[in-house]
Amino acid sequence: MKNFIGVIFCILSVTLIGCNKHSDNDINTTIVELNEEELSIIAKEQTENLLTGNYNEVVKLFTPEMKKGFDEATLKTTVESITGSLGKHIGFYSEVDNIVDQNYVAEIVHEYENNGLIVTIAFNNKKEISGLYLNYVPINQTLASNELFEEVSVKIGDTMPLDAILTLPKDISNPPVVLMVHGSGPNDKNSTVYQNAPFKDIAHGLASEGIATLRYDKRTFVYPNEMAELGADVTIREEVLDDVTLAIDLLKNDTRINPSSIFILGHSLGGGLTPVIAVENQGIAGIISIAGTLEPVYEVSYAQNKDMETYIETIELEESIENQFKAQMKQVEKDIEILRADFSDVPNDEILLGIHAGYQKSAKELAGINFINDVDVPILVLQGSADFQIKSDTDFKLWKEVLKDKENVTFNLYDNLNHLMMPTSGAKDITDYQAKSSVSEQVIDDIALFVSENVN
Repeated sequence: MKNFIGVIFCILSVTLIGCNKHSDNDINTTIVELNEEELSIIAKEQTENLLTGNYNEVVKLFTPEMKKGFDEATLKTTVESITGSLGKHIGFYSEVDNIVDQNYVAEIVHEYENNGLIVTIAFNNKKEISGLYLNYVPINQTLASNELFEEVSVKIGDTMPLDAILTLPKDISNPPVVLMVHGSGPNDKNSTVYQNAPFKDIAHGLASEGIATLRYDKRTFVYPNEMAELGADVTIREEVLDDVTLAIDLLKNDTRINPSSIFILGHSLGGGLTPVIAVENQGIAGIISIAGTLEPVYEVSYAQNKDMETYIETIELEESIENQFKAQMKQVEKDIEILRADFSDVPNDEILLGIHAGYQKSAKELAGINFINDVDVPILVLQGSADFQIKSDTDFKLWKEVLKDKENVTFNLYDNLNHLMMPTSGAKDITDYQAKSSVSEQVIDDIALFVSENVN
């Protein structure tokens, strides 16, 4: 039941193809029975089969649980939907492996013309495929330099250092700087989605208008295993806020920018966190929320599940599948009822809407609605009318209602822009992000205007 909820979320965030937990027999199997050298060879072979269309060979090795969710046809459709925008398949790039929860897990990167693809494939002691995930990963991120700006590499933090890029406009001394904060999920510096790189677009666009930016790899992107080991102890602080504070400290001590003109730009989850960032980090010059909500993020998850329910009602399903979905939605309703009440006594490792209760507690505590009235810096709220994840008629409307009496607040709603602030194809699902596009120039111009008007 909970796994289904997780699948809905992952489909929306373009990361999960299939998953499976080990059987009771696997739990009682010792790690030494996993032959890593042999499984590495099998993992590479099956990844090659997966990416060259030999889906039947892959499905043959699925555990019984995996086979329930993915037959050959389903696997083919799912893989092709993810790889379709990547261009020509060039081949194997790199591999790392590990033992996780008594499963052998290989992370295999293949290079494509437009981007990299990481295949995470897990095997149990029977050499069966017990888990399979696909995601996009940059093969390399070269620094850019032209007549308008240059980019330099910097590091954020010491314990779990994160690669970052400081983009500096040329011929401008101590420019204001915009720190970019990611949305949910493991994101790279560019916040890459398919072929699109919204943070890179914004960085280069602002630099061309005399404004510096800092963008960095998210901790969950660089250290997925370390974060997974924290289990129920992971909160939004570990995922996002701790590194934001480190990045702010870095900028305050960088003589190349104006330390009194640091602006926070958050996208999606990051947009909703801009109020708490401003309150907890004194000296911020302004905040910019792009496609963010003031509500706890579990409200977004609930809304997405309700959207799925509405969609399911429009199509014909087998009775057994329809009944299963109805039962799962009953659990969704139970979970949201708990989340909207006082659930401080719920154990952190309990699952609510597919996520540990400990994380959900931090989502409730750190929601923007709890901090927005204490924000005393200029605010810019940006939203696309075609955003099906964070919606203009609810989330953007709430920003306007809460801030209607506050001074120095600007609201911009853009026709036909999606969650990435790019022109929509009209699709109301993740296929809207598959076509190569760029962040709207008007959006970048409006951010630049806001920063220039509020420089300290």
